[in-house]
Amino acid sequence: FKQKNKLDEMSDWDKGFSIIADLDGNEEQYMNVEMENEMPVLPLRNMVLFPGTVMPVAVGRLSSLELVNKAEKSGKFITVVCQKRSEVEQPHLEDLYKVGTVAKIIKLLEMPDNTKTAIVQGVRRVKLNKITREYPYLFGEVTAMDEVMPEKNDTEFKVLVDLVLEAAINYVRISNIMPPDSTFALKNIKNPMFAINFTCVNIPFMKEVKMELLKKKSLKERAYRLLDLMKKEAAPKVALAHAAGIKKMALAEPVLMAWLKNADAPTARAIYQSLAQCGTSLSLPVLGKAAKKVGYAWEER
Repeated sequence: FKQKNKLDEMSDWDKGFSIIADLDGNEEQYMNVEMENEMPVLPLRNMVLFPGTVMPVAVGRLSSLELVNKAEKSGKFITVVCQKRSEVEQPHLEDLYKVGTVAKIIKLLEMPDNTKTAIVQGVRRVKLNKITREYPYLFGEVTAMDEVMPEKNDTEFKVLVDLVLEAAINYVRISNIMPPDSTFALKNIKNPMFAINFTCVNIPFMKEVKMELLKKKSLKERAYRLLDLMKKEAAPKVALAHAAGIKKMALAEPVLMAWLKNADAPTARAIYQSLAQCGTSLSLPVLGKAAKKVGYAWEER
């Protein structure tokens, strides 16, 4: 950036929040960044990055680790895109969504288990036109995408943003999925674009739904669709998962296991918790696999 961002000065990344937003920035500094036509491409398995948001990314692939190491040291921008199928280890162009986000690696953290987590700051939307190189990591030709912003005096949009934030705050209170820090951020983000994008990232929609939101060039259309989705999609799945677990509804087990197939990480956590409470022996292999994946000892009896 031409202007140093306040996020660059923050160092306490491990103090309890997972995804934040630039609380008092302005979208113009994000829209006016200088970017190259060819950029390194960081593919994410299940996460969708929006402009103005900051998120931690666990780096697993050796190629991705080399990419983020170089990007952090050089301070250069990269392009972050989401994979269509998370199980693909070496994605090609056809395995990636074509709309992504230019980003900056703010910090690279060494975790207690010797893995690394990159703190990534989204800047602006781009279109990935083609992959130009695949070694030592992906490079792609990208084109900046315009953002259609509402007029400053658009009263309808201001009311819409308030409704989105109110719905998101209520969701945080009842779901126990998003970190408590999310409520603080939601109440203190002054920029409407960052408020909308922060909510898009934090509500545990499926990645296909988040990509639908990211593709919308009109911020007003994105906000309307986001509000509609919060009413119709996100809350019911998570709320039903919690209710099934609390009420020990064994009949919900097949539905919960079906939801796991394409669930975001936060939604999956809610489903695992519910299966542990209401599931039968059919859930044991699924829970055992999930436990081993995160390093928990597991023994079926």
